[in-house]
Amino acid sequence: MIGKKIKFKLLKPLFYRKFKLKFFTNKPKIFLFGTIEHMNLGDEAISFSETTFLRKNAPNFEVIEIPERLVEESLDVIDSHISNGDVVMFHGGGNMGDTWVGHEEQRRLVFERFISNKIVSFPQSINYNDNSSNLVLMKNVLRKKRNITLIARDKYSFEQMKKFFPDTDIKLTPDIVLSLDREKGKKRPSNKKITTFMRQDVEKNAEVVDLYSSLLEQLEKLGYKINNSDTVQNYSEIITIKNRGKILNKKWQEFRDSEFIITDRLHGMIFAYITNTPALVFDNSNHKVSNLYKTWLSNSTNIFLVDNNNYNLTEVIKNIKKIDDSQLNSDLFKDIQLSIENNKI
Repeated sequence: MIGKKIKFKLLKPLFYRKFKLKFFTNKPKIFLFGTIEHMNLGDEAISFSETTFLRKNAPNFEVIEIPERLVEESLDVIDSHISNGDVVMFHGGGNMGDTWVGHEEQRRLVFERFISNKIVSFPQSINYNDNSSNLVLMKNVLRKKRNITLIARDKYSFEQMKKFFPDTDIKLTPDIVLSLDREKGKKRPSNKKITTFMRQDVEKNAEVVDLYSSLLEQLEKLGYKINNSDTVQNYSEIITIKNRGKILNKKWQEFRDSEFIITDRLHGMIFAYITNTPALVFDNSNHKVSNLYKTWLSNSTNIFLVDNNNYNLTEVIKNIKKIDDSQLNSDLFKDIQLSIENNKI
């Protein structure tokens, strides 16, 4: 299989060691900045999906991962070795804007450093506040950098990017985790087990707290057992390419073992979709959950967005548990591949 010809390396020295750059082939390089080594399994699934996508769609490149903790340290080294035919990419997700400033600062550093190379940002949600200083800084960086493609993962982010960065190439694709093959034809367990994957951070939406409490009360009256989990683990572990898939699959098994799940996490919803697990979904504070749902997943019968109390829970459960073998068209991700291939100044 052609995809197996490409090798992936995680540039992961021990924390006290210097950054080292090592090439294994004479192929042009893709430098993928900002991937994740910690136990946010939504972000980790993005890293896994990015490398899986590149293995399939960019087999003529050698891919070098630079995890977020080594981004600043790596810039001088990579800048001294990078060639004109190499491509710079940045990790996708939901951190472009004012909510996660550390990621935003790293993105700017990478964008402004590699002036002569094609840069492609994997699919992102955007969230700049009114009078955002981060937005002003990003505009200044992008004015100096023409050979760049920003990819939005929902229509709202796409329109915001077009408005804020009118001279930048903007594309729209689904979240890269949705490029993974969806499991099909699986009969759901009837074990009265529901697993929740709910936020406890700055993206928790205070407006849905009462809706969520009301839903749990109704489910308990119907005899369902609630199991609380999360897609962010409360312990620290460095994730490598070798153990990344195993750790993710263990989490995905929690979805498969549940009659259905409840979540307000975007990747809780996406994990439900790719494992073909029914889901009741709440929005988060910056609406990236509902924005992505409305853009790509609203036709899925397995996923129900809870946005008010005006629903019949028994009917909702009955409908979301029906088999749904729909699959997002792989052509929806074509713009990522084309952006990589279009790496000329």
